[in-house]
Amino acid sequence: MTTLKTLNIVGCGRVGKTLGALFHQQRVFQIGGVMNRTLNAARESIAFIGAGAPVIDLSSFAPADVWLLATSDRVLDEYAGLLASSGALRAGDTLFHCSGALPSAILKHPIISGAYYTASVHPVLTFAEPSIARKAFNGVFCGIEGDSETVALLTEAMERIGARVFSVHPEHKLAYHAAAVFSSNFLVALFDVAHRLHHVAGVPPELSSEILQQMMNSTLRNIEVLGATKALTGPVRRGDAELVRSQAECLDQIDGRIGETYRLLSAFALEIVERLEVLPHEEQKRVQRSLRRKQ
Repeated sequence: MTTLKTLNIVGCGRVGKTLGALFHQQRVFQIGGVMNRTLNAARESIAFIGAGAPVIDLSSFAPADVWLLATSDRVLDEYAGLLASSGALRAGDTLFHCSGALPSAILKHPIISGAYYTASVHPVLTFAEPSIARKAFNGVFCGIEGDSETVALLTEAMERIGARVFSVHPEHKLAYHAAAVFSSNFLVALFDVAHRLHHVAGVPPELSSEILQQMMNSTLRNIEVLGATKALTGPVRRGDAELVRSQAECLDQIDGRIGETYRLLSAFALEIVERLEVLPHEEQKRVQRSLRRKQ
């Protein structure tokens, strides 16, 4: 029987719990120590994962082949340094994080520089609830970058739990992560703005949510079938400059920020229209002029 590599988890929150449970379930790694902010939190994480031993501080970890540093982004650098100086991390060990915004190089520290391998693996999935994320993980895309040895090891590990792994340029991680913010976080923000506008128009809240979800789901299906460019509809796509102008001015009266957002997003929509070449140049110009705020 092949001996499994051991995985220690530092900062076992929603991402750590989800990956830990999947790695254990699929016998990818043997779960070793699990460290959280409190001992009780570590025990709760272990109960969810189904394996592991609670650890109270970094110096108490038993050795492991692989380490997952799943703390928040703002303390990743700090904990990488603490782990490197604790003596727990050995030469030849693998250390990785799951941040979409920070490169794997943040895990390198001169204390034992070059003695351990690093990588970053970012699952493109919302981890609002670990039990839901675990069930939804199969087929999830994961961006990866780092030392070649670690990338090879973790690519295999992630594929065994159902991930679809792709490479990311480490120097452009901020732009890469911003794409997730636009496609997920801002989608929620836009839903909330649309909900507010329905409220102004007298649409009942429960009906508003149903209508907007139906609209968003329909748009996503169109993107899937037609592609993002051809899925565009609405007043900018039709070249209805007067409607664009009047809507923007209406939104200014409700909330100037919403009016400005409408103009900015309409400008991006107009760039899509230009690529489609479906409107005469003069009509495009009229729409462009309609986006100017009155002085």
